[in-house]
Amino acid sequence: MNTSSATQQNTWKWSFTTQQGIKQAGGSLLVYAFFFVIGLIVFCAGPERSVSWHYENAANRWLSSEGLYTESMVTGQGFLYLPHAAILHIPFAVAANLFNAPILGDVLWRVTIWAVFAGAAWRFLSRSGIHEATPLLQAAILVCLPSISCLRIGQSTMLMAGLMLIATLALCRQREVLASAMVLLAIAVKPLAIVLALLMFAVFSKTRIPLVVGTLLMLLVPYAFQHPSYVTQQYVECITMLDVTADEGVLHPGAQFFGLLNTIGIAVEPALQTVIRIVLALATLYAVWLTRRRHDDSQTAVWLFTWTAVYLMLMNPRTENSTYCLVAPAYAYFAYDAFYNQRNWLLGTMIVCLTVFTAGSYEIGSLVVAKEVSTTWLAPLSCSLFAAYLIVRFAVSHRHAAQSHGPDTRSVQLPESA
Repeated sequence: MNTSSATQQNTWKWSFTTQQGIKQAGGSLLVYAFFFVIGLIVFCAGPERSVSWHYENAANRWLSSEGLYTESMVTGQGFLYLPHAAILHIPFAVAANLFNAPILGDVLWRVTIWAVFAGAAWRFLSRSGIHEATPLLQAAILVCLPSISCLRIGQSTMLMAGLMLIATLALCRQREVLASAMVLLAIAVKPLAIVLALLMFAVFSKTRIPLVVGTLLMLLVPYAFQHPSYVTQQYVECITMLDVTADEGVLHPGAQFFGLLNTIGIAVEPALQTVIRIVLALATLYAVWLTRRRHDDSQTAVWLFTWTAVYLMLMNPRTENSTYCLVAPAYAYFAYDAFYNQRNWLLGTMIVCLTVFTAGSYEIGSLVVAKEVSTTWLAPLSCSLFAAYLIVRFAVSHRHAAQSHGPDTRSVQLPESA
């Protein structure tokens, strides 16, 4: 075959693949667009219920050299992020100030976080083995249902989740520098992403140098945007704020496992909560290490993200109902896995129901338990049941992987930190 013919054939093949990809993605992308419009309409109808004004206020304070944590380091409420989050929100604050339209910054913020999250979720699911148009559309619905609440209030968890998805995909394509950069950016958006960074550092040895170097550079970034003494003071106050916030979450747990126990009258002492968190953190680390040993790259990405998301939802002291957008891609993937891979309609229906319960945790939960008691129990209950299923599913898949591949051939050493 001459060069011209080969070029024409490759061009045709690329065009055909692209058209197929667009056809497969079209329905699911329309679903993401539809839910975005609904979420934006609900926000515009009641903008006072937004939390993104905290970010905009912090950006304006940063520009004015005012304290970011004056309130939050006392009450544990308000701006609960690193100084980097204020810097990242400056473009949205400037847009609102420039056009004298406070809602403009909020709208642009929601466009940004939804675009990153939806794009990353679609890529994550398609790279994990969901290629057909109909399953991708169904998965998109399951991703959107628990996420629309987060979009409505403009919570930064959505952007953090998107960056974490990108990081796991990059990591399992052996792009360790990109993965490290994305997870550090996720931490800059919201400190919760540090759990994924620690797992990467412990299990994926090639990320250690990029993570260490990247962390040092990240700590220096704010000094390029403000006076050194002001930046240092914000770091000091940020540490105080994080301590106060953690204590507040332990004493008054939200939509997480210990909050669920509180709802049924079981109060867990703070010291015991800490022990349980440490034990489950080590169990999560061990599960990720096992995954790395036995599974291919796409399945490693699925399990790494899933274990991280489930741990954060159940063990983070400050989890809220809207925070569960983080676990939505995991719900979507394992519903697909049950329906299409295992051909188990009962399991698939169960996961879909858990997704719906999570999405309607406030509305459905208030029908069962009086609002004055708690409306934050149904999401952690659903996630706890999902975690129980994941443990069984992981044990089965790990056994099958071990039988298929025999002795471990990946030469992955158990990390010393495990």
